[in-house]
Amino acid sequence: MTDPYVTGTADHTFMPPPRPSSARPRRWLLTVLAAATALTAVIAVAGHSSEPPDDRATAPVVIDGTEPVQLDGALVRTRCFSYRMPEGLALSGSSAGCATAVGVGEDDISEIQVRMQAGSGGDVDEVATEVRAALVEVGTFDVDTVRTGGRDAVRIRGVDGWGLRRTSYVVPLPEGVFSQDGVALDSIWLTSPVSPEFDAWVATVLDSLEVPGD
Repeated sequence: MTDPYVTGTADHTFMPPPRPSSARPRRWLLTVLAAATALTAVIAVAGHSSEPPDDRATAPVVIDGTEPVQLDGALVRTRCFSYRMPEGLALSGSSAGCATAVGVGEDDISEIQVRMQAGSGGDVDEVATEVRAALVEVGTFDVDTVRTGGRDAVRIRGVDGWGLRRTSYVVPLPEGVFSQDGVALDSIWLTSPVSPEFDAWVATVLDSLEVPGD
């Protein structure tokens, strides 16, 4: 079944947040989920982006969530972003649209998920502040901002419902550049298990991450 707010047909544990409320001018949304089937926490705190308007916002790229993801050698390409797949990993067959996964298997404990999501774009410090506030009652998470691959990102580190450590990143993008089914997609969500190998693989993905038009 295809979820209109998921940027592909992949059925992963880490899903993009629900649709923003039309009654508010903007939502910060972030989903923090456990590996496999457990913990789910949704952040929904209203806020306004302080980012200047983006020239590309006049004609957003409309994403087809069923469109195949391209693999050009080691380069994973979608209409929203591209990155270099770490050596030894494989692109998941469930990757589609702007939702991808690469790993040594096809489950949440053996792959890195990289996808677009709605509602966490704009100024990175503002996003981090809202994430910290929303996670207070969810559990113990370390939230900070980092500069990686020439981009600002919010990094979220914590332990999932199975007791496994995970690291996730929110990479805010300008508003109005990408949309799917009428919903603006304004950040890239990357999540991965924690280990020396996965940490190195995630660094490869983040360092090579490119967004069309940048």
